[in-house]
Amino acid sequence: MAKRSKRMRAADQLVDPSRVYKLEEAIEILQKCPPVKFDQSFNISLKIGVDPKKSDQQVRG
Repeated sequence: MAKRSKRMRAADQLVDPSRVYKLEEAIEILQKCPPVKFDQSFNISLKIGVDPKKSDQQVRG
């Protein structure tokens, strides 16, 4: 198994993996993480409950 960097170990201490965070809390935690040497990005998954068979509920993007 590969070694984990000091930066990654510091970030791991900020997050509890068994907990689901609200959006505001998650953004605060991301801002507290140590900076990196590249452009950071993160992905969000949302369950919006849209029925794609109904034409009035389509989502574009």
